[in-house]
Amino acid sequence: MMRIPAIGWGALCITTLALVCTTSSTEVSAAKSDWEPCLEDNGVLCVKPDRLGWTHAERLRFYHISQGSRIMPFTFFQALREMEVQRSRVLIGIKERAGTLTDEERLIYDRITDQVSVFNADALRKLGVLTDPADPDGLPIGLARTETPSKTEKEEDRYTGQYHLGGTCALCHTSEIRYAGDTYRVTGGAALLDVDRLLTRLLEPLALLVNDERALRDFADRVSALEAGPGPANDPFMAGLRQRIWRVLEMYTLLQTSRHIPHTQEQFGRMAAFDRGQKLIPQMLFIKLADLDWRALRFPLEQTGANAPVSFPPLWDTWRFDYVHYNHSTEHPKARNLLQATALGARIDHVDDANKWEISCNLDRIEELMRKLRPPPWPGAVDETLHKKGESLYQTRCERCHLAPDSTSPDPDSVRRPYTKRIALRTFPYFAVGTDSTLALNTWWGLTERNVVAKSTGEMLRALPDCKPELYDGMQNRWQGELNYRARPLHGMWSTGPYLHNGSVPTLWHLLGNQRSRPTRFCVGGHELNEASMGFVFASDFTSSGTDLGCEARGMQEFDTEVIGNSNRGHIFEGRDLGRTAYPKNGIVGPELSDDDRRALIEYLKTLNMEDAP
Repeated sequence: MMRIPAIGWGALCITTLALVCTTSSTEVSAAKSDWEPCLEDNGVLCVKPDRLGWTHAERLRFYHISQGSRIMPFTFFQALREMEVQRSRVLIGIKERAGTLTDEERLIYDRITDQVSVFNADALRKLGVLTDPADPDGLPIGLARTETPSKTEKEEDRYTGQYHLGGTCALCHTSEIRYAGDTYRVTGGAALLDVDRLLTRLLEPLALLVNDERALRDFADRVSALEAGPGPANDPFMAGLRQRIWRVLEMYTLLQTSRHIPHTQEQFGRMAAFDRGQKLIPQMLFIKLADLDWRALRFPLEQTGANAPVSFPPLWDTWRFDYVHYNHSTEHPKARNLLQATALGARIDHVDDANKWEISCNLDRIEELMRKLRPPPWPGAVDETLHKKGESLYQTRCERCHLAPDSTSPDPDSVRRPYTKRIALRTFPYFAVGTDSTLALNTWWGLTERNVVAKSTGEMLRALPDCKPELYDGMQNRWQGELNYRARPLHGMWSTGPYLHNGSVPTLWHLLGNQRSRPTRFCVGGHELNEASMGFVFASDFTSSGTDLGCEARGMQEFDTEVIGNSNRGHIFEGRDLGRTAYPKNGIVGPELSDDDRRALIEYLKTLNMEDAP
């Protein structure tokens, strides 16, 4: 593994060219007054309801509203959680002598603790999953129990009458940021979550049961008690349970196969959702589709892998976009959300009306919430002088692509037609903006050569009942693969690093610089925000006996920009001035910015459109 150079906290200020590491005499008051202790966790700060746009109840609902995702039967999760508590007690003896452990023993101990403690809060946090002490099912943010039991009549499923554990929108779109001694929870933000590792850690304990008869019997007794009442599991129940376990593991294998990334890892804060979805969606759509040739729809894995992971995008303002996804490929929000739900194991079955109503109506409720969500306010102080300079620079350097703040403000029509206010985002060919082309090329191939996604989501939309059709008035299930990338409004961007669509640039300071200033390797997964560079601390002085331990020892992962799908090229500031109305060319978006200019732009981006956001 490549070692990351150790950069101390003080050195970080030096390496970012003496950014604002001290306060200025022109500082204005902080916006921390817009935050308060979270109702569900007093140790974390949440945006106040009037500033967020959601009530406390709506925010908590967002954390656990099911979208039909099925990872495993909920009784399986409960039984595994009970077994984990019991197994953890075995480690107490080891923990008591932790002070005498050698470095090698410590690594082994930590690895064992992670494996057997996958369901506890500390282990989940290592994966980027946020806890919710208030949830009645004891689930972390982003996991939910389906609201209706599955009623599929297919014998091979053996899921009749079962509630399921699944992922929600909040799993990938709620983050926590540590800044100035406090922890801030950003609802609808870009999570620093490793989805692939989470699924593996959830399902590995189930896979281990297959070859451990004693543990399997213990598991069966617990599941039987939850489903059928007290008493040991009988032989018929055991036989059925084995089949059910295999079905869950088969689904997991399908999810992993859809990923198919021999060299490109998704890592913290990213997921190859479109690549996964376009392979999974024909296989997860259990409805009758007489007019589709399934053999033609299935993707040969060797032709395209899920090698274009993208950062989880923030959700505020997305409902306004004429097309969503980084490559501006999808018009219908519900079609987009169906694709995402499929990537987390959601299925639609033609015999299960309750399942269809739950998926359809909950996706509509989520979309309705999105219409009210506002970007998070910057919680710190703002240098007024720098802010004014940054506003002028934004108008001359950024506005031509990312739109003026006013362009997203409500107009009189939005009062009469609240669900139809849209923004025509500006898009640019990938070779013009110069950023990694893998996502654009994969989407082009998928939507022009096979068009699996458009056909499958079209069938899904026709199969699902309408709960709130007014949300989608005039929208069509249109998908396009035009080899373009979008330029979205930049509200709340202080909270959404790393940057570019693939998360290949660690901070705004680097994003506003030239190509040679960007690190080619850095650590991802940290939550500590550095205000000067406006990004998560990606290399700091965590050492043992003077030796840098690398990313993994810090609980982070190494991001390598040389890997396919991870390029950090493009969107650079260097060369001559393109002019106020000129567009990107050959990866250059503007002339090189001085250090003072970069500091000013960062100061302005902290508060961009805070008052004008809907």
